[in-house]
Amino acid sequence: MNDSILTFKTKRLRIEQTLLLLIDFQEKLIPTMEDPTGLLKNSALMIEGARLFSVPILATEQYPKGLGRTLETIRKHLPDDFEFIPKLEYSCFGNEAVRQQFANWPSTKQIVIVGIETHICVLQTALDLLDQGFDVILPVDALNASTLLKHETALKRLEKSGAILTTVESILFEWGITAENKKFKELSRLVKMFK
Repeated sequence: MNDSILTFKTKRLRIEQTLLLLIDFQEKLIPTMEDPTGLLKNSALMIEGARLFSVPILATEQYPKGLGRTLETIRKHLPDDFEFIPKLEYSCFGNEAVRQQFANWPSTKQIVIVGIETHICVLQTALDLLDQGFDVILPVDALNASTLLKHETALKRLEKSGAILTTVESILFEWGITAENKKFKELSRLVKMFK
């Protein structure tokens, strides 16, 4: 099928319009999460997939002086010179430095969010982005909170507010579009590696 004749009326993910936002994968926060192992594994896969498809990545740290830096488990999937944006605001989009970074990618319309906590920083960030007209995509297997109740309640609110709930693997294969994609073999290898 020729892509040039397709007209999308749904919020289909498009690589050239997407940005990946990593929220607060920090030393003192991660151990308090309901499922830190699944969160870290799926988030690492999301980062590697974004890098494979050259999707820009932003990352924040909530009050790093008190909550520590981003875990090495996540940092090792990013370039050595990657810069994390410190913040005090719960909403990443409430932070001036984050908003300035968005200006670097004016074609961005879709924001994929991974991180913690679903009911605080993720929730407030997603609501602000929705208010600004962005499509917000939430891979639920790369989000977490200190309890399942907090996580699931926030997801219900976010979906009712217009966020799109999905999974990491679904996003990656949507970016890939077809098994004929030249990056298909690498994508398949990544998915198997993180199973």
